Amino acid sequence: MTYSRMPEDKLSQYRKTFENCSNVYDAPEIIRDFWMRCADEKMSHLFSQNLSWLGFHHAPFSDETESADVVIYGIGYDMNSSQEMGDTRHAPMYLRQCSKYLPPVHDEWKIAPFEMCNIIDRGDIDKFSMEFNETLEWDFQHALEWSKNGALPLRIGGDHEIFGGTMVTAEMLARKYFPDEAMGIVMFDGHSDCFLPNDVGGYIDTDWVNGGGIPRAIYNGWVDPEKVFQFGMRGFGIDGAAGRYAAQELGITLVSPLDLERKGCDYYTDMIRERCGQAPMVMTCDLDALDPSQGGGTTQRDGFGMTFREMQMINRSLKGMNLIAADISEYAPSHDTHGRSTGFNVAALIFETMCMLADTKYRLNGEVRNPTKWDLNLSTSRFYHGQTFLERWKQDKAQGK
Repeated sequence: MTYSRMPEDKLSQYRKTFENCSNVYDAPEIIRDFWMRCADEKMSHLFSQNLSWLGFHHAPFSDETESADVVIYGIGYDMNSSQEMGDTRHAPMYLRQCSKYLPPVHDEWKIAPFEMCNIIDRGDIDKFSMEFNETLEWDFQHALEWSKNGALPLRIGGDHEIFGGTMVTAEMLARKYFPDEAMGIVMFDGHSDCFLPNDVGGYIDTDWVNGGGIPRAIYNGWVDPEKVFQFGMRGFGIDGAAGRYAAQELGITLVSPLDLERKGCDYYTDMIRERCGQAPMVMTCDLDALDPSQGGGTTQRDGFGMTFREMQMINRSLKGMNLIAADISEYAPSHDTHGRSTGFNVAALIFETMCMLADTKYRLNGEVRNPTKWDLNLSTSRFYHGQTFLERWKQDKAQGK
């Protein structure tokens, strides 16, 4: 028998909560339905289930892009960075592993992306070649094929050369869903990446050289430079050559880490929302925007960079906007700390970006759910989150609750 020092009426209420509430069943409906469906289908999704037959954030591996809403895939190309690579070609493999330590629901946003949309991991594009133009075309062919039916891409590098494939796919999707709107871009990078043809020998016979994607998209009329925001540039000589002056002439908003510290993230997130409104948006992230103190797992490690918290806050400005394509690149596994602190932060960034893409596609689908299916299920768990409520859940669903 316990002895209580609380008034009986308060204690009675607390005990009622203890006895009757559930963190599974009293969750927001879409999250509850996701956990219950996983329990019903015997699919493991909680905590550190590093299950090898599942892809990014427990997405199923699949080549069924025709019915997909969001397609995640890796492009481990690593021929185009200026410092030692840090095993960048294997970044998608390491990031997949890190991603599976995160349960795939976003309680803060009340989002269960796999319950809202059909999200698949298409695997990786094998781009190994010594011929630059050929590797670009190989990426473009796959990117356009996998999104031709309307799937929004989340592409994981490799180095930032992958942005070209992201941009041509985004243009195809913008024509499909937003034919009258110029696109906007939120970019994280240590450098402005606005190479012009005169700077790099005519783009080496290709329109989409690494560092030239944004001015090319503006030149083509796809992107409005007033809707382009670049975060993380910090100079030291290379950013001028890499495009700072062209970016300024084009009217792009350049934000150094020091600018961000002085004015605050909210100042810029409000600016993004005000200027871009409901325009189709692209997010591209070269992780060398980060300060090396954030784990060091990037290719171009320059001091005085951004923090992961700042990157998260700016990236979140796209929530509720029409984010239609995204890429994250230049994670360098062999430069990361022993605990993979960079990798786990990047995995969290991938997850929040995936949630925002799912949110966009859910709205484009008329807010009709198209839940992800796991056709290959090799689960061996002895318990599935929420399984004690299965009968109640089925009865409630049958009654429309």
